[in-house]
Amino acid sequence: MSYDRLLHSGIIRYDSYRYNLHKKAGSLMFDPTIYDNLKVGFENHLYDLDNLDELISITDRKDRLEMAGMSREFMLQFCLRDCPEVTGEVVLSTSLEELATEILEIPVGQAGCRLWLRFNMIIKEP
Repeated sequence: MSYDRLLHSGIIRYDSYRYNLHKKAGSLMFDPTIYDNLKVGFENHLYDLDNLDELISITDRKDRLEMAGMSREFMLQFCLRDCPEVTGEVVLSTSLEELATEILEIPVGQAGCRLWLRFNMIIKEP
């Protein structure tokens, strides 16, 4: 279904203040959310530190969409190249409520996402 047909059928709403959907090169383009922007930023920076600067090694990556509750979670785990026994994780998550509050611009509610930084170290007792 074309953008114009969606717009005229009432399936999507045209909002001159915020363009949640806009027409570009014949396809629908969606505005990224806070979660999407932060995810791409962290992902790009950490992969640059791995591939270009060779300071860290990415050891694990998870990008989850929980279909029942429509929540999202992104995790990148890494370690310093010269200190592999210490790992760090960047975990970014958002819920359906937070996404809906942002996209629908609901004045009551908490828009955004959550960020956790975790560090782990294996300790061997003598």
